[in-house]
Amino acid sequence: DLSTVSQNFPSNFIVNHNGDLYTTTNDGVYKSTDDGNNWTEITNSFIVDASNANRYIEFAGSNIYIGTTRQGVYMSPDNGVTWQFDTTGLGSFGSGPEIDLLYSEGTNVFTSFNGFSSSGFFRKTAGTGAWLEVVSGSLGTSFGTEGLGLTKIGAELFAATPSEGIFFSTDDGVNWTQKANNNFPANATIFAFKSNSLISKGNTLYYKSHDGLFASDDFGDNWTRIDQGFAGSSIQCIYTDGSNIYASLWGNDNAYYTIDGGNSWTDISAGLPQWVVSFAMKNGTLYATTFGNPEVIVNNGITDVEPVNNSIPSDFSLSQNYPNPFNPSTKIKFSVPQTSYVSLRIYDMLGNEITTLVNEELAQGEYNVDFIASDLSSGVYFYQLRTNEFNEIKKMVLLR
Repeated sequence: DLSTVSQNFPSNFIVNHNGDLYTTTNDGVYKSTDDGNNWTEITNSFIVDASNANRYIEFAGSNIYIGTTRQGVYMSPDNGVTWQFDTTGLGSFGSGPEIDLLYSEGTNVFTSFNGFSSSGFFRKTAGTGAWLEVVSGSLGTSFGTEGLGLTKIGAELFAATPSEGIFFSTDDGVNWTQKANNNFPANATIFAFKSNSLISKGNTLYYKSHDGLFASDDFGDNWTRIDQGFAGSSIQCIYTDGSNIYASLWGNDNAYYTIDGGNSWTDISAGLPQWVVSFAMKNGTLYATTFGNPEVIVNNGITDVEPVNNSIPSDFSLSQNYPNPFNPSTKIKFSVPQTSYVSLRIYDMLGNEITTLVNEELAQGEYNVDFIASDLSSGVYFYQLRTNEFNEIKKMVLLR
């Protein structure tokens, strides 16, 4: 159902929003309500331009924003029923800047672009009028203000810039203050095939660059490289599902993920036809889109199985999840007294399987598994641990 994606104007970013998958292509934006098996174009061919690609998609309430490579920003104020251009306030490039960044934390929307002679960093309250340019101190480049990445921790926004490192804002992006940026990589990710360069998990910031993947545990003052040397080329994409961190490399089909903040990485490159430009997690399944390909790639083998310690349990056991009730993530602990094939599955009140967290052979030991229910509604759910010799079910409660 997905259209061909241009090699010259790569788009096809993928997002999980409220349990539905969305992906962008050259000729539209597509939505799937059945885990990517079928896709429906939702913009009614609003833009028909062979030189344009729809790059970013962001959501803020009932507003959907699309960032493009040739037509600036357009949006829907009514969840995709109608569409309109949204370029007022973007200056002389408002009729068609190549959008390098589009980000929303649910209330405000930010966009940034970099032209040959000018660049810009803009903000607005979702669903309101013109874009407002952000001009704050040294936040920018010799061309002007520009943002390569945005993320939010608590009440503070963090922005990555091409040459001055990380800045933070406590007033929804109006004013910005530079962080210390010790050991911040010198080579920013400013190549053509861009995605958000800055993400956060808990209170840790993660930044992708030409020099590798970096993390900061003190809100941007000090940075440590965490890719353990796998980044032989620039980092193309970074993503978190709230538990794991995922990274792909630019120019080749290598991708990795870590369950421990970067101390160790697992290679998930098998089956990738090109380099990954975006990831999305839904119900334990990892989805990816790759450069120049309209297909959505699926990986069902990602789990958050983490050995707890070096203890040697004598019996099978399944502990109560913690925290419980939870929102949106919780940990499930279980013990395996001998090497066994283990499955851990989540079910709803009607007995429908929601996701499989574990389905593999595990050695003797105690394990923790993270369950992330970001796309599920409040309610009672059940988790079942099963081996050839053991079967137990426990109840947990998701409270929004």
